[in-house]
Amino acid sequence: MMSAFTHRIALLAALCMVALSATSPLSSQPSGKVVVLLNARNPTPALTKTQLRNLFQGTTSFWHGVVPVKVFVRAPSTAAAKAFLEPFVGQSPQAFAKHWDKLQLAGRGVAPVTMPGPVELSQAIAKTPGGIGFALASEPWQQNGVKAVPIK
Repeated sequence: MMSAFTHRIALLAALCMVALSATSPLSSQPSGKVVVLLNARNPTPALTKTQLRNLFQGTTSFWHGVVPVKVFVRAPSTAAAKAFLEPFVGQSPQAFAKHWDKLQLAGRGVAPVTMPGPVELSQAIAKTPGGIGFALASEPWQQNGVKAVPIK
């Protein structure tokens, strides 16, 4: 038979697990709120939807005419890719992949690097002067060497 104290501890642990699973950043429900991440040394204060589209479709190749753009993305099946690509790039994740396949086959670009998660994505951006990527606002990401910029 459980003591009252042991029963309370078990109940508290169960409640904590329920609360954590409800707020987990690994939830399959997209939050809808997306953050655009840049290398912290990039002086760009904000980006428009048009600028994002040009950067992620490979139309813009250099930041401020000097630093090469290096795009990092999430897998097409992720909530982050679904929440970002269609609204801000104007392509479904599948159309985005097809677009880059065509550019690569024509020798006109190198496809973005697909990262497994937001932490790895932000670490890659921090190490890359022209790095850009996206994550859900609810996801954890490394903040050292990375900055989030507003979308105008």
